[in-house]
Amino acid sequence: MESPMEGLVQMFRTMKTDGQTHCDVKVILQAKGTSAKQHKLLWLDYVWDMLERFDCTGIQYWHSCSIMNFNDFYSTMLSSYGGVSVYENITILPYVQ
Repeated sequence: MESPMEGLVQMFRTMKTDGQTHCDVKVILQAKGTSAKQHKLLWLDYVWDMLERFDCTGIQYWHSCSIMNFNDFYSTMLSSYGGVSVYENITILPYVQ
């Protein structure tokens, strides 16, 4: 059974393979649960950009619940500083490699 983060990445990879972007994500209105949260995250352009960057660099921290908690990730990305933190990570990432 996959974790919610693995499900998010799998959904992202499937959509990307089909040539879709964050604009093609259908947000499930007034729904709760992991699937609705995954759709809402993929709908955000800065989360999509972050997943594109991380996926092409081969970062594989999604598989460990101790490293990446889905609910914490969801809360952070939907907070007022979610986009800022993604922007900082994307701009810093090339210098770390």
